[in-house]
Amino acid sequence: MGSKRSAEGVKGDGSAHIPIIAMTANTMEGDREKCLEAGMDDFVPKPVNIEFLGSVLAKWCTGTKQKVS
Repeated sequence: MGSKRSAEGVKGDGSAHIPIIAMTANTMEGDREKCLEAGMDDFVPKPVNIEFLGSVLAKWCTGTKQKVS
């Protein structure tokens, strides 16, 4: 099962939305967009910036979908 289908399966089962946050190494231009197109809700590149990771997790844990830069 592909990642998009897996994400849709989790999201489409009728229960509460479970955010899926992609984390990948060797980030190249366009990787974030590919992850979002595949059904992920957000993206965190490696190496991980702890403050950025914290802000992304806070965004999805509180349910507020504000843009994190």
